[in-house]
Amino acid sequence: MPIKKFIKNKPRISFSILAGVCIGASLAITQVQANIQSQSEISQRNPHQIPSDLSFKSSLLESILDPIRLETKDLLEEVKEEAFTKDGETIHEVAFKDSHAHSKPIYDYTTGTSN
Repeated sequence: MPIKKFIKNKPRISFSILAGVCIGASLAITQVQANIQSQSEISQRNPHQIPSDLSFKSSLLESILDPIRLETKDLLEEVKEEAFTKDGETIHEVAFKDSHAHSKPIYDYTTGTSN
């Protein structure tokens, strides 16, 4: 029982060692708890642990996409302006100018009727 003898012979040193161990353990536990809390906050925002460069919620990705969105919006407005010809016809009207669609009756064999 050398530990008991050491504690009896040198109580101040043994108390300081015990206090140092307790303080170190409490600091380690505090750090672990802080890491757990930050990990839980991260997992709520990114539950599948997607890397930030691939995550659609990433602010980096938003900063890259904003100029692209503005450019596509401008291009879409230009296309809409060009969609009208000089006579006021839209692309759709020009494409279907000479086609005439007619509905054909469909015979329903289960009821014996057609639409």
